[in-house]
Amino acid sequence: MKYLTGNMLKHAKNFEVMLVTTNGFVKTNGECVMGRGIANQVAKRIPNAPKLLGDSIKKNGNIVQCFFKNDKIELWSFPVKPAYGKEENLVAHMKGKIHGRVPGWAVKAELPLIEKSLQQLVARVERIGKKKILALPFGCGAGELSWKNSVESLAKKYLDDRFTICSFNQSDFEK
Repeated sequence: MKYLTGNMLKHAKNFEVMLVTTNGFVKTNGECVMGRGIANQVAKRIPNAPKLLGDSIKKNGNIVQCFFKNDKIELWSFPVKPAYGKEENLVAHMKGKIHGRVPGWAVKAELPLIEKSLQQLVARVERIGKKKILALPFGCGAGELSWKNSVESLAKKYLDDRFTICSFNQSDFEK
C-alpha cells in the first residue's frame, strides 16, 4: 500500500480506478445519498452519479462495484456504511435528529463492512487485473473512524502496492 497527500480528484488522472466510499441507502427516487466527502465531490462533477450508484446498488447490492466508467477512469463504490444502521451509531452531527430506522448515510462507518469491502476489492482487482487503484482512508471522514487507530491496520492486511491511499492531511500517515 502506498500513500499520497493532496486532492484525490487531482491525482485520479494517474490511476485506472478511483474508489468512492459509499453507503447502501437508496432514496425513493433511485439515487444513492452522496452527501459528504469524496462521494459528494464526485456527485458535483458527475450529476448522474447518485442515480448510477443507486441503480448499481439496487441491482447488485451494497458491494464493491463499478458504477461509472469513461475513457479515463473507472469509479468503484467502496461500501463503508450499510443501507440502514442503529440509532446508537449516529454520526455526531445527526445525534438527536433521527430516531427509529436510521438511513446508512447518517451512521458511522463500520469496520466489519470495511473488511468485507476490502476482501471484495482485492478479489475484483485480481479478477479484472487492475494495477493502479486510488482510495482515501476508508470511513475516516464522514464515517468518523480513525485511520491510525483502526482502519490502517485492517487495510494493511489486504492491500499491496497496487493501492494508493490519498489524504489531504499528511498527519493521517504519520506515526
